Amino acid sequence: MTANNTPSTPRLSIGDMMRQGRGLWGDNGGGASKLKLPDLCGDFTIRINNKGQWFYQNSPIGRLQLCQLFAVCLVRDGDEYFLATPAEKGKIQVDDLPFYGLVADIKEDAIMIKSSLDFWVTIDRGHPLTVTHGQGGQPRPVVRVRDNLDMLLSPAVFYDLANHALRHTPSEPAQKIFVESCGEKFYLL
Repeated sequence: MTANNTPSTPRLSIGDMMRQGRGLWGDNGGGASKLKLPDLCGDFTIRINNKGQWFYQNSPIGRLQLCQLFAVCLVRDGDEYFLATPAEKGKIQVDDLPFYGLVADIKEDAIMIKSSLDFWVTIDRGHPLTVTHGQGGQPRPVVRVRDNLDMLLSPAVFYDLANHALRHTPSEPAQKIFVESCGEKFYLL
């Protein structure tokens, strides 16, 4: 109860949702695909570039909190991305992946990645790290953030993970290089 005897309602904390890797429609693989999204109301002229920076009508969105709010409403359907609330859904353009990992916090038992939107994702079974090879054979490290939304890791983060793996992987010629986080192995090559 508040001071005027009205029940207090829990507040939606965008910061907490981002730190937990939650979206408006589900949490950690939960359920945008299981919920009925509203009908499409158009194109929102919002774009996310390949470094996770958000733009509106080709101008950078400078307020981190606004980008975080949009990210909580972000859903993916096939190869298309949308911002969706219970009332409306609008298409946005994503150049590569919607999130970009800038910093790795490598501990003995867990690896956490900080995104360009200032939230952390712990690499684990629900948020796996996968590495494929892109153009020219370059490694393409990706971490699942939530639902079917992924985060591309910066080259600096990948090199930090590779250095950590090389220090902790047995040196056998045929041994694949991996990192461990939350009791799981994630292969880098």
